[in-house]
Amino acid sequence: MNKYINYLAVIIIIFLLAGCAAPKAALEDNAATQSQEIAGEQEKITQEYLFEAKNMDTIQLTGQEILDGKEADMSVKISDSVNMDFHISRDNPNGTKLYVIYNSTGYNLAMDYISPEVFNNDEAIPEYSYQICCYDFDKDGTKEVVVAAGNKVDKLSIFIFGIDVESQQLCYPENYILGYKNAYVNEKNEICVPSPKGVKPYKYNVQAEDAEAAKLSDPTKITVDYATLEQLEKYKNAKIFLKDEGALSLLVLPEEKLKNVKVYSIEYDANTEKHHTNNVLYSIPEITPDAPLIVQAFLPDFPSLGVSYVDDSGREQLYGICESLKDGTVYLFEMQRSKNK
Repeated sequence: MNKYINYLAVIIIIFLLAGCAAPKAALEDNAATQSQEIAGEQEKITQEYLFEAKNMDTIQLTGQEILDGKEADMSVKISDSVNMDFHISRDNPNGTKLYVIYNSTGYNLAMDYISPEVFNNDEAIPEYSYQICCYDFDKDGTKEVVVAAGNKVDKLSIFIFGIDVESQQLCYPENYILGYKNAYVNEKNEICVPSPKGVKPYKYNVQAEDAEAAKLSDPTKITVDYATLEQLEKYKNAKIFLKDEGALSLLVLPEEKLKNVKVYSIEYDANTEKHHTNNVLYSIPEITPDAPLIVQAFLPDFPSLGVSYVDDSGREQLYGICESLKDGTVYLFEMQRSKNK
């Protein structure tokens, strides 16, 4: 009888130990699965291309692949009536091909339009990647062409071209943006360029006046748009600058409290092909999200107004204010640090 009891006790202990071991093993398996899922998500987050946009057409090679003789090609329907071919490879006897091909005629963007800084004596840099992409930024039915070059660490150059098949040049430059590791297009069809200081959004066809300064400056902390009746009613504490009687009101809305805010008149210098500040029209010590700035002013076909503020590092961030001739939207373009006159 005692032997039977002892035997039964041993059986019970074995089952109990097995029961404890099973949940532990299950927990370990679950933990491993979760780790794999997290790793998978991290891998998914890693951007494969220098430039990414939903439903884009793209090809990309590393500089070393180009030097080793690898080639990449794609055919893209640019619009309902235009089809183009694109090609990346090494040129002979030396150099790099970033070709746009239309009606059997090739245009090498690497030779004609791309900054020589992304090459080494016209040759691809082994540590760089080179990408050609087609994407319709303004949703007009015609895709723009993007060329990106960078090392995926701390250097990125983005070149954006419009297409005109009636022109001898075929591709015309619309923007040049300097970045950090990579770039992507957000839901507003803005080009988002991450940097150590944050993400900066750009309109595809609005160039920063000084690309290097734009790369180093902080993300834009204001928005400017025509004020709605609801906004005019809401922001009772807004500061108001009346420039033009009878003009629409522009709402300069900051993301946070900003100091030393100024409104400038700006003018275009044809010799330097840049906009420069002319006069300070209005100055205010600070604006806040609850007490923004309202500027009543006309926006002509060419940019004539600028707005600036001083960021946390003491740098003046200066932007030109412009209205799109296509859809009437108001946007900002980054200018060089102003020089008061």
